[in-house]
Amino acid sequence: VEPEVTSRALMRLSVDGKPAGNTAASCPGAGTIVIGLYGKTVPETVANFEALVMGDTDGGYSYKGTTFYKVVQGLNMQAGAVGDFSGKGLTGLSAKKEPFGPENFEVRHGAEGMVSMVRGPDTKNDSRFFITIKPDAGWADGRYVAFGRVLEGLDALRGIDQLKVQTPSNRPLKPVVIEECVMLPAPDAA
Repeated sequence: VEPEVTSRALMRLSVDGKPAGNTAASCPGAGTIVIGLYGKTVPETVANFEALVMGDTDGGYSYKGTTFYKVVQGLNMQAGAVGDFSGKGLTGLSAKKEPFGPENFEVRHGAEGMVSMVRGPDTKNDSRFFITIKPDAGWADGRYVAFGRVLEGLDALRGIDQLKVQTPSNRPLKPVVIEECVMLPAPDAA
């Protein structure tokens, strides 16, 4: 049973500088995604994500302008390296600037589009997150905190999954940028 969606985050994406919403063959993957967040199940993780979406952080930074810096085709894509737009440093800043430990592993990775925290070498969470492409990503269960699921825009993500990447880093050759991000009310409050 899927946890209750308490809020939603909207992200407008671009690929290679093309405006969000352009899903023409020349720009696969551009578009908008809406992520349903499980605030009752993982409140600390969701609060961190929401603050980064809104730019309501200690440093005023947000996901806006960050990239999808890693695409492991057919598996997942990683984004949200706040403070290090390239993801090269393999770190990000949490909403309070300090990494925080995994809250719980209650949510399973049993659907395409699950959204989870990326953990650093210290096993703590920061700003970075990943979105699964496979319908069953059980390899992540018990290791990564799943805190939401993509409700709209899976086609855009499937397009991003098909982009050519630079190996071995799996960085897309065409930059995928979060151009805009805002919070929306929960579906029943809309």
